[in-house]
Amino acid sequence: RYPRHLVLDLAWDLLFMSCSGDDRIEWYRASTGERVGGANVGDNPRSLSLSPDRRYLAVANFDASTISIVDLHAML
Repeated sequence: RYPRHLVLDLAWDLLFMSCSGDDRIEWYRASTGERVGGANVGDNPRSLSLSPDRRYLAVANFDASTISIVDLHAML
């Protein structure tokens, strides 16, 4: 619920999305729209940032005043 911010990674053909209503991030195959993963994060996730080596995705959790860091190598 409530998609908020997106990060597109063309090298991996992935689109990452914060879902502020579900306290999750989800990722999709950019070329097909197929959901390929997701992770629970903090309360009301918003802005996303992908590390230069594509290992970590950081998300700012607005209502929790925290940052969640997801290890994408462990999740993909």
